[in-house]
Amino acid sequence: MNRQSFQNAVTTWARETDWTLLFFLLLVTDVKTAVKIVAVAAIFLLRPNFRFGLRWRPLRESRLPLFYCAAAAIAVLNWLLRIGSSTVSQDVLLLNGLFFWALCFLIIHQLKLFVEQGGLARIHRTLSFFFLLNILVSAGDLVHIMWVTGSLNPYQFQGMDQQYFIGTGDKIRGITFDFSLTNALINAFGLVYFARRRQFALAVACMCVLLMTGSNFTNMLMVPILFVLFFFKSNKAQKILAGGCLLLMVFFLRVISPENKDYAAVTLEKLAGEQSFTVRAQTLKERKALSEEQRLFDLRAAQILQADTFRPAGLERRLPGKVISFMETWRFMQTHPAKILLGDGMGHFSSKLAFRATTLDVAGSYPAKYGYIDPDFKRNHLALYLFYFTKGTEHHSILNVPHSVYNQLVGEYGLIGLLALFVLYFGYFLRHLKKLSYGIPALLILAVAFVADYWFEQLSLVILFELLLFLDIRESGSEN
Repeated sequence: MNRQSFQNAVTTWARETDWTLLFFLLLVTDVKTAVKIVAVAAIFLLRPNFRFGLRWRPLRESRLPLFYCAAAAIAVLNWLLRIGSSTVSQDVLLLNGLFFWALCFLIIHQLKLFVEQGGLARIHRTLSFFFLLNILVSAGDLVHIMWVTGSLNPYQFQGMDQQYFIGTGDKIRGITFDFSLTNALINAFGLVYFARRRQFALAVACMCVLLMTGSNFTNMLMVPILFVLFFFKSNKAQKILAGGCLLLMVFFLRVISPENKDYAAVTLEKLAGEQSFTVRAQTLKERKALSEEQRLFDLRAAQILQADTFRPAGLERRLPGKVISFMETWRFMQTHPAKILLGDGMGHFSSKLAFRATTLDVAGSYPAKYGYIDPDFKRNHLALYLFYFTKGTEHHSILNVPHSVYNQLVGEYGLIGLLALFVLYFGYFLRHLKKLSYGIPALLILAVAFVADYWFEQLSLVILFELLLFLDIRESGSEN
């Protein structure tokens, strides 16, 4: 390619990219909340559009899903029901939660505007650029690790006190700088998006980054998704891609990181020998191998639980903490039937907000003077979390955290909140089911991912999902 041709290609590429959308995506999916707030404020200054187009026949007429409004309304109603006994800390908790739901709503409004007002080709080019940047940053993470370790395969490098080895994937954070599961699921979306659009090189690249993160959860999720890609509305090339991705997974788990496939099984085996959990400050001095940060965390945990003995029901059956957390939610609803419909209240049972309000800094910072721990949260999911995270790093797994959108909605918003998720959120997109392309596997990925974390409060994965679904709906011509 001569100089003139190269310049023309760069000019065309720059002209066909929606730079406003790209920078908005980069900022709003960043792990730091402050960056997200700046992104939302900036986009509304550039485009001060507040025509939300909400309708009260949500499955037929509403421009946006009403789920976010419903969640905020349930939270306010719960607060009103306890207003006589509400404290300043609980009021601050409510305002924090409402602020995040408002951010979610403002972001989805702007995403819909991008799709409504932008050219399809430009949006696709911009999305491809976003995924490509994430691929390049993730590859840079791996190259940096290879440089630091001096190993071509850090997944089997056991030097440097095994800082990398099986944990190498945890450090492949990608362009959001969030934890590696976020990166894994972003690439899961990228894989199905590019597969349906027959951009096979980018699809394979997304699969490679997904495997690099070493996420067993995402690997298990992608096996049925790849079968969906193989059998559902696929041509010969897409079938070859799906089969090739499965072979890549087998290669990674057998050759690159064979220990990774055994990690979940080993974690479960170790649960069998657990003892009752008692955090006592005087025993922390004996844990010389711990970092100062971990010792301070353990000390704070001891202060919160006041040296209570806690043994999660389910350990004797070798159940992981994630499963035990759902059992706790179920038992809580059985013993508190008055809270079945509306839940325990926002930030009172299971959410990122509830963890932030502990001031443990495990889910972001929170003003210490307004810290709040609800007794229901303390006795259930907080105690369960501390049971594992005051132990060795081998217990610090997604298998053992209570984080889940489903736990959050049932515990804090009740059956009405869970119904709102299925009717007002998933139902909003599913009304276009027959005409969706990459939106179908994306829906499946998100529905399963909701088991793993509080994704609405993360303000990253859900944002990308909503943009993909709006785009797929517009392309299908099924939008009202």
